[in-house]
Formats: sequence, C-alpha cells, structure tokens
Amino acid sequence: SLTNANLAAWLQKIVEERGLEADTLNVQFRSDVFAKAVQSGNLPALSDCVQHVNSAADWINYCASDNAVYGNAGATIVQQLAFALASGNEYLGMKPDFASQLFFNFSIGPNYFLEIAKFRAFSILWEQVLSEYEITGCSAYLTAETGAWNKTKTDAHNNMIRSTTEAMSAALGGCAAITVHRYDEHFAEESSFASRIARNAQLILQEESYLNKVADPGAGSYYIEALTDALAKECWALFQKIEQKGGFHACLQSGFIQELVST
Repeated sequence: SLTNANLAAWLQKIVEERGLEADTLNVQFRSDVFAKAVQSGNLPALSDCVQHVNSAADWINYCASDNAVYGNAGATIVQQLAFALASGNEYLGMKPDFASQLFFNFSIGPNYFLEIAKFRAFSILWEQVLSEYEITGCSAYLTAETGAWNKTKTDAHNNMIRSTTEAMSAALGGCAAITVHRYDEHFAEESSFASRIARNAQLILQEESYLNKVADPGAGSYYIEALTDALAKECWALFQKIEQKGGFHACLQSGFIQELVST
C-alpha cells in the first residue's frame, strides 16, 4: 500500500512526543513504489504513484529507487544503472523538488572493479539528469547492501570474504552508507557471532583501511575510469530506450523491464 502520509504522521507524533526538532533529524526510509510492484506483481496506476510522491513529508528522505531488488533478481550492472536512472527520472517528473529527498539503494555484486565503476558511473549520470531539470547542489546519495544471490550455504564462511570485498567496492565507489548482511542470513537464525562479523567487516574497512578518509579513492585510476566511462555510455543508451518506450512505469506495465532481467 502507498503509506507515505501515514508514515510521516507516525514519525511526526514520535518527534513531538520526544521533543525533537524535525529539521535537525536525518530520517531515511525505503519507499519505492516500483520495487514493491516488481516484488508483488501489483503495479499502482501512475496517478497513484504521483499521489504517493507528493504525500512525502519534506523532512524525510525516501528511497525512491531500491535497485537491490533488480540486482538480486539477476539484472546486469548496466540494467541496474539504467533502472535507477529511469525510476529516479520518473519521480522527478512527478515532483522535481523530490530530488533533495531521494537516495538510491543498490545491491553489490562480486565483480570488484565493475562494482566500483557502477557507483561512480551512476553519480555522473544522475548529475546529467539533474542538469536537465536545472537542479543544482543535489548530488546522488547512494546506499548499498551486500548481495544475496551469490552467497552459498555449503561453504558459508566464504560469504564473509565475499561480503567484505563487496562492501569495499561500495566504499571505493562513493556510497554514503553500506549494509553488510550476515554471512548466513539466508539460511540461519540470527546469532551474535554472525552479526559481530558483519559489523567488524565495516569497522576494518573504516578503521584499518581508512576508506572513509579519502573523497574519491578511484580517481586517477585508468582502469576504473575506463570502466566507469564504458558503463555510463551503455547505461545511458538503455536509459534512452526506456524513455522512448514511455518511461519506467510504462515499461514495468508492459513487462519490458521484467523481460530484460529474465533474459
């Protein structure tokens, strides 16, 4: 269901009860109509999507593009980028002021350098989209989570390494927040050991590798820059194709997006 208004009212009540100032809070909430539609098979009418976006409280940041859904379903890196760009553009078409409230969530795959380039490419392309709306001072806010599809049950401890290198890709790519899932999350109940390892992976990258101390670690690397440029060009071509077919909502309705991922 579309519940932005209810969510805002609920949070506002909590803020008032605790004597907080809403303007000083950094509240982020995943609320992607399109991702929910892909998972449920029930796509709301475009008018309902517009109402959903315009009901968003201006002090809450909504994840209008939760691309982890597509990544974990098998979408290629180029497809993930194009879907993020197209869905974000669709939301801006509904409400240009929404740009300051958007953040984009991605799943992280195992291809180390391509994943770094993925996040870098999206930041560049999103700036291009914002420039078409003449929106300035609002760069892409990226979040990421370790992938689910490539984690094994039979040799589960290898998942710790996979998750750590995935998190490193996201950090080097410029993500503002990273979620490292438990190495056994898809087949076991939560345990203190698995949760501690997930936390420690981030602490090591931050406190021992100092990845939070450098603004753009990948800048100047010919290989990463070349990958970034190549991904950006391929993504932009697919993004234009989606726009030519009527936009992201229309492509979900026709099954074009689902067909791309399934093939």
